[in-house]
Amino acid sequence: MLLLNLDHVALAVADLEAALKRFLDLYGVAPAGREVVADQGVEEAMLLVGGSRVQLVAPLGPDTPVGRFLARHGEGLHHLAFAVPDIEAALAHLEAQGAELIDRVPRRGGDGARVESVQAPGLAVPGEESAASASSSAREAMAARMAATSAEPAPRPSPGLVMGSPPTQ
Repeated sequence: MLLLNLDHVALAVADLEAALKRFLDLYGVAPAGREVVADQGVEEAMLLVGGSRVQLVAPLGPDTPVGRFLARHGEGLHHLAFAVPDIEAALAHLEAQGAELIDRVPRRGGDGARVESVQAPGLAVPGEESAASASSSAREAMAARMAATSAEPAPRPSPGLVMGSPPTQ
């Protein structure tokens, strides 16, 4: 399985407006995009921080996955999302390695990305296939960059390091 990139780090917040104000006041960072993903019961905002992305996710109600997460864990790290070139192949690989797939079929997430959450001890990590990462030329360009910058293959992460928080279903 090839991980192209850490797509984003997501923080669960109770009040999206207050969290956005904190990021703007403290770091001068405003949202690059914002949307409601009704199927997942969240409103989310994506912040661009240099070459990284931070996603703030707020529940649309207490009886949603993020609402239940906040009730159990409070605000903070919700998930890490890795970009993959082929989400179906990535899911098949993870399942063969014993990872627990939450939905088993990719669904539409924010910004139209196809996403799937994977459960493993220690960290819940959704996979994400954006339109750019799914394209053949993007895969080839990323593979070339990775080959040019890495003399040795990256160590294979254990499932406990790749997946995260308890499922919030």
